[in-house]
Amino acid sequence: MEKEQKHGIWVGKFKSSVSKEQVRIIPNVSSLRSIKVSSILTACQGVKNIYNLTSDSHMMKNIEWGAVAYLAESKYGRNGTEIAMNSSNYKTGAGNYASNVNQSTTGNIYGIYDMNGTSWEYVAGVLDSKLSNGSNYDFTGTNSKYYNVYINYKESKKIKGDGVYEISTGGSGSTSWHKDYSNFVTSSYPVFERGR
Repeated sequence: MEKEQKHGIWVGKFKSSVSKEQVRIIPNVSSLRSIKVSSILTACQGVKNIYNLTSDSHMMKNIEWGAVAYLAESKYGRNGTEIAMNSSNYKTGAGNYASNVNQSTTGNIYGIYDMNGTSWEYVAGVLDSKLSNGSNYDFTGTNSKYYNVYINYKESKKIKGDGVYEISTGGSGSTSWHKDYSNFVTSSYPVFERGR
């Protein structure tokens, strides 16, 4: 009998951290920072083996980050109430996540934490003209199903669900929902950094 496959995405409850040189998704530890995008790509693919997943694992695509943001804003999430900022000096889940449910995408312990605060996170969305810079990242060797490609802010309106053009009034600045800062990719910063 063949196992039933579930379609959709699974997202880590907390920002990634490192324990014994392996990526971990656990609360109350320092989040992973100051890492090259190429190392993130490799580490995220290795999560499959760490957690014995039957499906593949990869760096979160820009459109997947957008899906989580949309769910957080919907009636299934916080229903328009902004996610509170995690200002716990890089601690995942703001330290004690059970007492910080206002920092969850659902407003309870079952949501995703660390989308607002702790640190910016790279997501797999890259400027078309800069798919690689060699030492810091190289999307050219990565299957294109694992990243979104952007030409410019105006053209990004053709990509639906990523929470870029749909929720902001400009390419950069405090132009997104709740006056949050957004920054569209440029030739100087060609890989998306997200954080509400």
